[in-house]
Amino acid sequence: GIPEIIKDGKTGLLFKPKNIEQLYRHLKWVWDNRKEAMKMAAALQAEVIQKFDINNIIKDYEKLYESLANK
Repeated sequence: GIPEIIKDGKTGLLFKPKNIEQLYRHLKWVWDNRKEAMKMAAALQAEVIQKFDINNIIKDYEKLYESLANK
């Protein structure tokens, strides 16, 4: 789920569903802190590419299969 991907305050801002006040505070923070919000977005993008890029996933599976084959 989303909390497994986004680290609150580091790669995004999480809020509870239907919590309009918290959503508003986060949106206001993004508006007031655009440079920091852009850094968060870049950090999230880098993490998603690292974890979910198909080439990285293939390499991880290859390592797994090689280690199993060598046992």
